[in-house]
This record gives sequence, C-alpha cells and structure tokens, in this order.
Amino acid sequence: MQSFARFFTFLFIVLFSGSAFASVTCDPGTYLSANQSECSTCTAGNYCLGGTFETSASDQGLTVCPTGYDDGGTGLTAQNECKFQTTPGYWIGTVNSSTEIICSSKYYCPSTLVNYGSNGSRIYCPTNYDDGGTGLSAIEQCKFLTYSGYYILNANDTAQTVCPSGYYCPSVYVSYGQTGDKIQCPEGYRAGSTGYSSENMCRLQTTAGYYIDTAYSTTQVICPVGYYCAAALVQYGSLGSISACPTGYIDGSTGAKTRNDCQILTTAGVNYSNLNQTVCPAGWYCPVMLLNYGNSSSLGCLGQTYSEAGASECTPCPTNYDDNGANYKTSVTACRLRTTNGTYVANAYDTTTTPCPPGYVCPYGYINYGSTGNIEQCTGATYLPGGATTASCYPCPSPYTYDTTDGKSSISQCVAQTNDGTYIKTSGGALTTCPAGSFCPSVLVNHGSLGSITQCTGTTYSEAGAASCTDCPSGYNYDTSDGKTSVSKCILNCPVGTRILSSDIGTSNCSSPSGNWFNSSTALVPYGSVSLVSYCANGFTSSGNTPSDHDALSDCKMSLPGGTYLPATTVQANYIKITGNGNTTDSDNKVVELQAFTSTDGTGTNYLAYSSVVTGTNATYAINGSWLKSYYSSCETGTGCVWNLGSVKTIGSFKIAMHTDGSTYHDVSIYTSLDGVAWTQVIGPIEITTQNIEPAVGEFVLISAPFESCTSGTFSTEQIISQGTTTTCTDCITGSYSDVGADSCIACQDGTTTSADGQSSCDTLCPNNTGDPTTTWDVATWINNTVNNICTTIGCGGGYYMDGLECSPVGIGYWSANGSNSRTACDTGLTTIGYGLGADESGDCGRILHFGNDKIYLRSDKVTTPSLNINISGKTFYGNMTTDTKGSLRITSGGTKYSVYDDSM
Repeated sequence: MQSFARFFTFLFIVLFSGSAFASVTCDPGTYLSANQSECSTCTAGNYCLGGTFETSASDQGLTVCPTGYDDGGTGLTAQNECKFQTTPGYWIGTVNSSTEIICSSKYYCPSTLVNYGSNGSRIYCPTNYDDGGTGLSAIEQCKFLTYSGYYILNANDTAQTVCPSGYYCPSVYVSYGQTGDKIQCPEGYRAGSTGYSSENMCRLQTTAGYYIDTAYSTTQVICPVGYYCAAALVQYGSLGSISACPTGYIDGSTGAKTRNDCQILTTAGVNYSNLNQTVCPAGWYCPVMLLNYGNSSSLGCLGQTYSEAGASECTPCPTNYDDNGANYKTSVTACRLRTTNGTYVANAYDTTTTPCPPGYVCPYGYINYGSTGNIEQCTGATYLPGGATTASCYPCPSPYTYDTTDGKSSISQCVAQTNDGTYIKTSGGALTTCPAGSFCPSVLVNHGSLGSITQCTGTTYSEAGAASCTDCPSGYNYDTSDGKTSVSKCILNCPVGTRILSSDIGTSNCSSPSGNWFNSSTALVPYGSVSLVSYCANGFTSSGNTPSDHDALSDCKMSLPGGTYLPATTVQANYIKITGNGNTTDSDNKVVELQAFTSTDGTGTNYLAYSSVVTGTNATYAINGSWLKSYYSSCETGTGCVWNLGSVKTIGSFKIAMHTDGSTYHDVSIYTSLDGVAWTQVIGPIEITTQNIEPAVGEFVLISAPFESCTSGTFSTEQIISQGTTTTCTDCITGSYSDVGADSCIACQDGTTTSADGQSSCDTLCPNNTGDPTTTWDVATWINNTVNNICTTIGCGGGYYMDGLECSPVGIGYWSANGSNSRTACDTGLTTIGYGLGADESGDCGRILHFGNDKIYLRSDKVTTPSLNINISGKTFYGNMTTDTKGSLRITSGGTKYSVYDDSM
C-alpha cells in the first residue's frame, strides 16, 4: 500500500503539480532517445516494441537484436523482424541460430535476409540437375551429368536426347539453362548410327573395292591387286577393310570387292576349282582364262560339240550329225544324225541321206556317227511311193484291200469291190450307201475311180440303198423334180381354203371343214402328212365348209358383244408359256415337243432367242426356216415351257412346229404374262396334228388382244368383226351418260345435263334440257357480265366474280382475273378501284394519289415506260403515263407531254 501511495503521489505530482518529470508514448518501431521528449525511429540492429516512457538520461524502448540478426534495417517493431544476411551458398539450418551451414548437394542457397525465428533459404535443383556439388548459391550452378551418347537439346530440358547421326556426345556436366555437349564428327566420318559418345566412334562408309590406308584419312584408296576390299563403316582413327586374296588368285585387277572377285590365270586343259587343279574331264573344255575364286574353269561342251579329257576347246560334230542336242558329249560317236521319213543312211560315215526307193519304207531314225539306217519292203494291202516321207507303208484304205500283192508303189494299185446298193461317192472315198433318190450297181473300183449311181426322175422316188425307183402314189404328182428321197417327197397340191385332215392322210381328199383355221395360199401336202394351216386367235372362228370360208385371215370372225371393244391386234408380253395335255404317241411323259418363233408376224427377230430365263426340259427356241429336231424342246406335264423375253415385247403371232412324228397333240394352249405371275390365255386349248417329216414347217398361231369393256361415258353396239381389225367405243353426247360396259347411252332427266361429251353421270342444272340425248344446248352467254344460261359456266370478266348467279364487281381492295369465278384480296395496306380493268390483275393493288379533288390509283408494278414513280414508306408505286389526253395530271418529260392515268379510265 505504501508503494502504491508513493506511485499515486508521483503521478499526481507529474500531472497536476507542473513538475519537470514528463511521460512520452512511442509507437512500435520507435523509441525515446536519452534526454529527448519525442520518439525516434528504431535504429539498425535493434527492434522497438513501443510504449510510454519517462524522459531520462538513457534510451527508453530500444532492444538489441539477437547476435548476427542485425541486417533488418531501421524501424523494426518486433524481434522476428531482425534479419540475418546469409552468405551465398549457405543457409540457416536451425531456427534462431546465427551459424550458417553450407548448402548441401542437390540444392542451391542464394544469399537471403532470414528473419529471426525462421530458417534460411535452401531450394531443390531442377530434376536431374543434382550433380553440382555443395555450396551452390544460384540455380544456374545446378548441373546435369549427361550419359555418354546423350546431350541436352534445349536450355532447361530435364531429359536427355540421344546424340544424332554425324555427331558424338561425351558425358559432361551441363549447368541449368545451358545446352548439352553435341560435337560434330570429323569431315567425312559422319555416317553410321546415333548415340555416339566419342570421336573415335564416328564412322566413314567406304565404297566396295576401296579402303582407308591411313588412319584419320577421308580419302578412299582403290583396293590393290591380290586383295579385296568389302564396303565397311570405318571408325575414326582406324583403317578400312582389306583382305588378301586366296593363294594364287593374284592375277586380277584392282578394286576387287569380295573374295570371289580375286582371279587366277588358268592353264589350257586344266580344271581349276578354288585351290584344286585337275585334268579337264571329257565332255568339258578348259581354256586359258582369268577365273574368279569360287568358280570352276571347266565349261561344258554344249549342243552339237564333244570333247575328250584334257581338251581346251570343244570339237564340232561332223556335218549333218547335229540331232543329239545332249550336252557334255565325250566322243564323236555320240554325234547323231536324224533321218527323215523316206530317207536312210546307205553307208557308214556318210554325211548325207539317200531317198527311199518305191515300194519300200524308210522310217525316220537316229543314226550315230559310223552306223547305217534301215529299209523295209511294203507287203500285203499296203503301198508307198518312192521318196515318201512316212514312217511306215500306207495301208490301202478301206474298202480298197482286194489286191494283196507285195511292193505296191501307188495308191491307184489298191482295189475295192462295191455291193448292190452301194457306190464310191468320191475319188478314193469309202463305200457309201446309195442315197435316197438314186440307185447303184455292184462293180470293182480302183482307188481314184467312182462307182455307178443313177438318179430317180419325174414323179418317182427311192430310199437309201434302193435298186430301183418307185412311182409316187396317185394324186401326189405335184413335184416333178428329180431325186426325190422318200414317199413323203411326193406332194399333193390342195387349193386355197382346203386341207388334208388326219383322217385323210395318204389320200388326195382336200376338204374345207369348219373350225378356227384358214389357208390363204395353196396347201402343198407331203404324202403321209396333214396340211399346215394358220389358226385364228382366241375368240375368232372361221365357220362354213367351203374353200371361200377358209381362204383369208378375214374369214376369222368374232361376234363382239355390245359394250365392248377390241383395242389391238397384238398383245404385250414379257413372258410366254405353252402347255399341253399329252399326245397320241406318249400321253404320260412328253406333253409337247416343240419349237417356237414369236414376233409381231412370225418373221424377223425371234423374241424367244433373247430369253434370259427358260424353264422346261431343254427349252430352246427355233431358228426360223430351220425347224430341225435338234432344236425341239420337251415341255413336261404341269410345267410347260416358259420363256422370259427380257422386256415387254409386242406379240402378234406364235409360229409353232410340233415333233415330226405324225402325233396329234391335245389341248395345246399359249399364255402371256407381264409379270410371270398373272397369265392370260391367248390361244387354245386346240389340237394340232403334226406332219411326219423333218424338217417340219411351222404353223402360225395368231394372237390378238382380248376385247375389253367400254369405259363409263362411252358405248358400243354388238357387231361382227374380222381378225386384224380393231374397234373403239363412242362417247355419249352432251345430255347423256353411260356406265362401264354400256351398249347405249342414257338421256339425262329434265333439269340436268352433262358438262361435255363422254360423261358417266348428269350433275349440272340446265333449264332448257329437253331430255333428248341427241340434243345439244347453247353454251353460256354473257350480257353485262351476267350469265343467263348456266348449263356451262365459263367465268366472269376481269374485275368481277360470281356472286350467287350474277357476276358482281370484286369491290375496293380486291381483284380477279378474266374468266375467274372468285376474287382475291390485296395485301394489307393496298387497294384497287374495285371493278373492271382497274381490278383485273394483282398489279392493280396499290396506293391512291390525291391530286386536288382528283384521285389517281397507283399500281404495285410498272406497266408503261415512262411511268410516274412515287416512293411511299420505302416502296415504289407506279402511275401509268401516256401521250393521249386522259387525266387531269399532266407531266412534261424530255419535251413530251404525258397524262397520268389509272387502268379504270
């Protein structure tokens, strides 16, 4: 309490007594200097916490920084602001220590001011730059120890790059921020690979046949004689590749590249094989030559040459002994002459051949030098002319073997014996059966001569091997040409419109039975056959039994029902099918055996020949005019024959020839199709009886489009038409109508009519309709743009539209074209005069120009040139201009006076 009293007394004295003792408050970083009444900045090496101090003879509030931490400057406010200035390459390793530690390896320590209570600055060197030692003070002192053969490509790279070709890169220390060490190889020694680490790894590529004779030289020297120099990569400081040639192989030239380029000069007749030497073998020769190592000096005697042992050259075979082409012949006796057929070697060692004599054969052979050839006499039924080039005697050809004596020298000495009914057809030919149409006697015939043959004449015939000719049957005497070969060549001539039926085969009873057939020309009928006829198309028949009922296509007639018409005499088809139901010969297997030819008229291009798909056994097509059995197709039951024509064709006929066996084919039918799915029967079923001859002659089966129903609005009456004609339906006249398939038109009821001919109903009011379908009515007439007859409405005049039953003005802001029944509104903001010429097109829509008390309607498009152009709200409108006096607005342009007008004026 006493102390507090004393302090209070002191404070009281200071504050109130006016005593010499005073207090001063200093901010942090300042202190009260001795005997001063104002604060001062804290001095270097000290720190000042600040506070209130009494003036004194000593400094107040000034504290000395710890030892060494005297580099913080002035005005420090706390102890931790005291700083230690480190030496470059050193750092403070312990907090508050004033002892510096050398910067350790892999770090660098720049000189820094370290605050009391902190560590010094120690910074890691960049990746891989860890080989600079200790005491580093800057990042540039960090070093990267490169591998041998690598270098630092770019400054500050932390990875090595392999040394490029043509350079070497030793292991070096590279300071951070520097590049590595890449040293160019010496001139010329820049070949080889990458990654070289020293100068002696640099390489020079020598050329084969050259080498480096002096270390470090870049000059290549040609390889000397007796040596070979392979191409090599030579290290800097080394010599190139040079090797001595094998023993004795020192006779070549300089520049040898390999051991096999080394050469030796050989001795005649001696074979060298690398380092071995022997006598040259027979069949070979050994000349003096420069021989490469690895080769043999013996060369084969080839072709027509030979040699004995020790030869230095080959010897040619004797003249003409050139047939043995085998190589390596060891003796002259191996030389061989080849005789040709018809020659032989008469004496040993002859070098020419001798022709074979007549009656002898000298076959070709191979004769060794010193030998002779062979010769043999022809025997029996053989012969050979002198000098014949053949390997054997010629046999007398059959049947020329009658004479068997030896030594025949000519084929004419060969003899044949003919029989009755045979003859020699050609000089030296074989025995031939006497052909039909002729007969032949029996004779002896030397080769080269002909036998006897006589032709049948007039109305006679003969078959093959006949001894005499036979007369044609009675009535079949139309053909009087010579050489008829069978009774079927005897011809009966039936008049136009007649035929021979199957029941009359073999007779001359030409008749005209009723049926759907016709003959427009005379029928030439071979004996034993029926007549060929043309068949009417489906739906057409030729009735009657007189020739005039069957002598033309027009005899094929059809009763065309009312309400139908025949559109065409042809059909359109992409597919054609023919079927049948057996025949009188074979009813269980082959339904139809046929040929076919189709086009518009059965001639010209056969469309079946271009079929891309054919079904049916062996289905083919006919060659028009050549109806041979080899062209026939078999169409099986249930399948028939189908041809794909490849595209839609116009078909008017089907020319058909059945198998030539005289059979009657049942229910033959022909179908056409556009898609191969839906089929239309165009012929049949009919029966066809075939002629029993070959080649057959095709019969026409005519095809016509089926009749169709008249369309609504048309009609037709029942009529008889001939094949080859077409019909049409007639339009019902105005005031009448019809349904599909009508045979007459129906009159419209009172008060209605049709708008034109050919209508299917009456749907138009007409006050003057009389109900008579043959009557016509007036078309609409116009009086002041009003229709007074609305049987046919044509439309109103321009600027008017149909309002009820009258044509009325379209109204302001509308327009209509001439002939229109309706009106069209102008775009928003545009208008028209509302009637007539001022409202008959869209261009009349525009704006109004007020001129005094007058109005001029401007258009939205330009009509006259010149015209008055007025821009309203960015859009131009046009007033028509004319030199005629029309409007009250006049304009003078270019010296000419114009009047501005609108279309209604």
